[in-house]
Amino acid sequence: MTILLFIAACLLLMLGHYLKTLRQKQFADIYEEVNTGVFLNALAAGYLLNFILPFRLGDLLRAYLAGRRMKNGFSFSLATVIVDRFLDIIVVGLIYIGLYLGASAGVYEAGNSAYFYALLAGVLILLAALSIYGKNIVKRIIKGICSVFNDRIELTLMFFFWALITAFRDIVKRISKLRLILITAGMWAAYLCSYYVFARTISSGDAAYSLYDIFSMLFSSGSIDAGAVRQVLRVGSLTASASGMLAAYLLITALMTFLAGLFLMRLQSDTGMREEAEESPAGEDGREVEEGSAGAGRSSVYGNADSRGTLNLLPQINPQDKLQFLESYFEGNAAEYIRAYLAVNSDISIIKDYSAGSNATTMLCLKDGQTIFRKYVVGQDADKLNSQIDWIERMRNKGRLPLPRILSKRFEAGEMCCYDMGYVPTASGFFNYIHSNPRERSAELMQTILEDLRREVYSGPEEGGAFGREAAAAYVEDKVLRNLGKIRADRELQELFKAEELVINGKTRKNLKHFEAMLEKEKLIRIFEKDPTADIHGDLTVENIICLPENPEYPKGYYLIDPNPSGIYRSVYIDYAKLLQSLHSGYEFYMNTKTVTVKGNAISFLASRSGIYDQLYEIYNKYLEEHFTEEQLKSIYYHEIVNWLRLMPYKLEKSGKRAVLFFAGLIEVLNDIEERFRQR
Repeated sequence: MTILLFIAACLLLMLGHYLKTLRQKQFADIYEEVNTGVFLNALAAGYLLNFILPFRLGDLLRAYLAGRRMKNGFSFSLATVIVDRFLDIIVVGLIYIGLYLGASAGVYEAGNSAYFYALLAGVLILLAALSIYGKNIVKRIIKGICSVFNDRIELTLMFFFWALITAFRDIVKRISKLRLILITAGMWAAYLCSYYVFARTISSGDAAYSLYDIFSMLFSSGSIDAGAVRQVLRVGSLTASASGMLAAYLLITALMTFLAGLFLMRLQSDTGMREEAEESPAGEDGREVEEGSAGAGRSSVYGNADSRGTLNLLPQINPQDKLQFLESYFEGNAAEYIRAYLAVNSDISIIKDYSAGSNATTMLCLKDGQTIFRKYVVGQDADKLNSQIDWIERMRNKGRLPLPRILSKRFEAGEMCCYDMGYVPTASGFFNYIHSNPRERSAELMQTILEDLRREVYSGPEEGGAFGREAAAAYVEDKVLRNLGKIRADRELQELFKAEELVINGKTRKNLKHFEAMLEKEKLIRIFEKDPTADIHGDLTVENIICLPENPEYPKGYYLIDPNPSGIYRSVYIDYAKLLQSLHSGYEFYMNTKTVTVKGNAISFLASRSGIYDQLYEIYNKYLEEHFTEEQLKSIYYHEIVNWLRLMPYKLEKSGKRAVLFFAGLIEVLNDIEERFRQR
């Protein structure tokens, strides 16, 4: 009978451990599907270490063993363990209160433990509430502590606190409360039944033990600083035989749970492999269809992974990108942007952010093992990005331009828009192509693109006559005067505005004030009002030209990405000016320049413009001069100025001190274009 009771107590304890594993898995499952056996195995290993070490240090081993098999790593695993322990403290406190109120023996000790756990739970609940309602203060304190260390340690600590905050937040917002309560109730019911049965197992004659005795040995306030072995030995109320049975009860159960975890890991791994093989989509010829391709039924782009997907606590792959994001988060700024950023991108891993001068974000990512480009925007600009999707699909369906495949898309009017584009491994940006191929080949490709646009787009059925005075006036007001106002109001540039001239990399340049007459509203309207209009690309910079030599899907050797049809501003000359922004202004080199220094009216930075860019600009300028009149050429170059003015507010907002670099680029362009047309 004693053996049967002992076995029953062990099995009930194992059931409690299994339910505890399911509760931890509930926290993790929001972000990634983890084999149940991983958590069960790690839990048992932690208990085995707790059998020897004090202060529940085995929980660190538990977090480590689970974390090394989780995509989100040790920090997230440790966060789920802490949340798990947090809930246990609350439940143990409630049980002690019940024992204290109903106990006939050991009342003083039960009362002490009840007070201890009630106080501990109260402190933890207060900290949790403070992190929710006073989160900005808590974030800044965390950032202050973490910033003392080097980047690697700072990132590790910040990611841990981020994971912990996220885990608590998910309990409140995303986890099924009913399921959490049921699992917790079932877990503790199994534990208490096990303790009761074990108490019956070791009771004999005058040595009678109760549920309270076993529970107190394991969870009293005095047990926290001792490992299980030390706790068993120092409990004087147990006989030697009962102490041995208690040690065997804890040790055997932990060992059996560990083995059960290994079995489940193997079992679920084999089952998952069979299901994946059975569910893999295949074409008629038996070959697997490329994951993520149109119609493959993959996950939504707005943070919901499929049954085999993984959501990332942080989507960035690069550690510096992660650190930069976490620093922004713990500064307490841009909360709405951060929430939207994570909601859209939690199902991907970001390889590189290619975002430039707009509110839209474009990134190279991994999703379900496939490399893709993702572009998204949150807020009112969602409607604008949706029009971009329409333009791509319309142009691609009509075969008028080489454009990327759109794999998936989502649009919520006025809130968000997001789409994924196919990625071709052999493709390279035009910038890299220019610097790795003969000048003649780059010039030939550029000529092909310009002719395709002129023939297929600018002369298409959407051609709309002249820009007109009304549209030109709105364009100047919106894109020139409004942006000039933002530039002049920027604090970072105030000291520079005071100077009549700027010295940029040792060369004297006229400052912004000098160009007020050049940028006068009526003058600009007269320059732009005769522009031809059509259905344009709108953002024809070097970085938006993708080159694919010898690719059957793109026989012309290129495709265009990231269009900006520009709404009512459909001047064909905007496209030509965008390419000028690259080849004439050298925008890509400004983007690749990381540091800039300002002393008085002098701006200095490493000017890295390449000779091949200069040569290609000469070829492009010759093309423009051959195809356009002097008046039209002036409009194209003035649109280049407008492109820089449109760019500046984004750089002032997002680039910090580097915004001065782009201001220098604007000044260079203004000086150069003024000189160019004065000579003519």
